[in-house]
Amino acid sequence: MREGPGRLMLVKSRQTSIISDLTALRLRIATLFWQTLVIARRAERPPQRIFFLHIPKTGGMTVQQYLTCCFGGKRGGRRCKLGEIYLNQPPSERKIERARNSHFICGHYSWASVDRIGVREEDYLFTFLREPHSRLRSLYRVMTNYPTDHLTNAVMSRVERCRDMSQVDMFTTSDLDLRNMIDNYMVRQLAGRLTDYPFPESEWPRLLETAKRNLRRLNYIGFQETYERDFKAVLLDLNLPCLPVIPRDNATDDVIRRAWIRGKAHREKPAEVLAAMAPLVRWDDALYDYARQLRSASISESAG
Repeated sequence: MREGPGRLMLVKSRQTSIISDLTALRLRIATLFWQTLVIARRAERPPQRIFFLHIPKTGGMTVQQYLTCCFGGKRGGRRCKLGEIYLNQPPSERKIERARNSHFICGHYSWASVDRIGVREEDYLFTFLREPHSRLRSLYRVMTNYPTDHLTNAVMSRVERCRDMSQVDMFTTSDLDLRNMIDNYMVRQLAGRLTDYPFPESEWPRLLETAKRNLRRLNYIGFQETYERDFKAVLLDLNLPCLPVIPRDNATDDVIRRAWIRGKAHREKPAEVLAAMAPLVRWDDALYDYARQLRSASISESAG
């Protein structure tokens, strides 16, 4: 359905199989009803733009699809999806302009794109983080057991390079394209430095402080480990309908687990894997710990 006077836009991409067409329609209708009611009762408007910075392997695909059902999709100009996941991939000025005029901006983009779009006081920004070692292991499992029905031209060559790698192989690779995907990615995404990798070791402390500062600018920081509770909190903040059970798009993880059960995993010494991972999560660990401190401080402040 297209959105217009008296009409709704129902959008469902190839990645929204977890939400049926009927449920998507119910979410869209409920969103329009509740947000209209909020405006009438509180004499205030909901956020005009919602920014979701999707960090890979943090459970964000479900967030994107759920909110797309609520707001509508790109054909109606309601959603804009940005991507900076690969080297030398800054969004075009045309895409940035489209994002400026969209209601929901999502995707694997960095804070550099947020700055280019320009944040307004009434905007709502949020992200989800994940314990860095767990996030890196999940990315390894995906890249070495990538489901064929999720393959795209952009990811094909990377998957082929990773297919037979062990964890130590991947975490010590000199392939610049692959290292870009695994080297302290959360800090770089939140500091706005995804597309210009690598850089001198001396720059990491400044990147970490920039990422911390940008974390403080977010309206909400969710965690993959407490996904359902945190996503419900975001929906409450945005006055959006909340399903009794929040769906999770774990299609790739399910396929990967079955592959590993069949015995594809390499036999590696845990200590060697951790040693290989250490430089790739050093700064992400510091950022994750800081985010947990922000959460604790927020909870204490609310309780007081």
